[in-house]
Amino acid sequence: MTRIVICEDNQQLCRLLERGVEQDGLKVTVTSTVRDCLDTLSREGADLVLIDILLKGENTLALIRQLRAEHRALKIVAMTGAGHALACAAMAQGADSVLEKPFLLDTLEDLVASLVPAPAAAQG
Repeated sequence: MTRIVICEDNQQLCRLLERGVEQDGLKVTVTSTVRDCLDTLSREGADLVLIDILLKGENTLALIRQLRAEHRALKIVAMTGAGHALACAAMAQGADSVLEKPFLLDTLEDLVASLVPAPAAAQG
């Protein structure tokens, strides 16, 4: 089963993201801190992580760098509403892609589909 971890501190956005990707039959776990994200990855693993670059009081660029170093095959998507410079910084730290907020759920679904295998393909 394809697993996605969402690391986002905006609970309303988490619900939207979760519904958007769970529709595709993917297993989704939502976290709101760097520590919870790392604990979830350690415990459950994942194929893809969606990370809000500006979590309150967190260094998510360091998280992206750490995840890239420790999990080479993990797909990392950084989400930001803070502009192009921060998006570029996330890519420099190892993100596979960046979604600049606001974005359409269709855009998210297309990006996820391009980065991880479809659930049917993963099971077969």
